[in-house]
Amino acid sequence: MIHLFHFLDDILFPARCIICGRDGTLLCKACTMTFPFASQTCPFCDAITDGLTCKKCSQTKKLNGAISLFDYEHPGVQKLIAHIKYRGLFSLIATLTADTEDVLVSYENLFPLSAALVPAPLRKTSFIERGFNQAEVIAKMVSKITGMRISKNLAFSSRIRPQHLLSQNARWEKIDNRVTVRYLAKDIKHAIVVDDLLTTGATLESCAQALSQAGVKRITGFTLARQKKLFR
Repeated sequence: MIHLFHFLDDILFPARCIICGRDGTLLCKACTMTFPFASQTCPFCDAITDGLTCKKCSQTKKLNGAISLFDYEHPGVQKLIAHIKYRGLFSLIATLTADTEDVLVSYENLFPLSAALVPAPLRKTSFIERGFNQAEVIAKMVSKITGMRISKNLAFSSRIRPQHLLSQNARWEKIDNRVTVRYLAKDIKHAIVVDDLLTTGATLESCAQALSQAGVKRITGFTLARQKKLFR
């Protein structure tokens, strides 16, 4: 219902930039150009690694690396993610196509065409409330750019609280069994987990653990934004 309400609102009223309020588009080019690109560091400790999981973290983690588009510290990026995640303004994702393509090309070693895009799952209650999973919409954009297939294999345990309600340290507690694999094609050897925001890396790692247990040999991630770590 929430998604339908905002959809009708967008049709009935003229589009305005969510950042500056300029008429004509939900996200104008001038505002997009102010968004800082994310530093491609270890997804767990922020060590400079070109997006790969650092040697120390790789001793205990299944996620091999992750690339993000923008730095979440920018207020405009925070507003962008909120409008996609909670208002369902999917046309905002389409405005990021060119920037996303540039990043994917720059890190093509992490995004081989033979890989499968796997959207991070959404809790059932959140899906019922919103009516969509933003990770699936982002995955469709990446698929359109690269031609990679999308494989919706993952589900969240119903016992897990929403991640945004937890502290960064709490997100790592009881990480095992957060995510389960519903079905996985045997020919998927490299999976790219897609989500909107990388904070601690706990959600991507939960997905990576489940995919690794199902037999996937290499797991990387892609998110629209990345938040700096509050701990090391």
